[in-house]
Amino acid sequence: MKKYDVTALGELLIDFTENGTSCQGYSVFEANPGGAPCNVLSMLSKL
Repeated sequence: MKKYDVTALGELLIDFTENGTSCQGYSVFEANPGGAPCNVLSMLSKL
């Protein structure tokens, strides 16, 4: 049986972050994986 140090329960969401403006002056958004469980586990993996 495989053991895990940390487990997170929750849903993986898509966070839309602003990534500049278009030629017409509209905001351009970028889709990034997010959500609290995803963010916590990704930061813990860097420790």
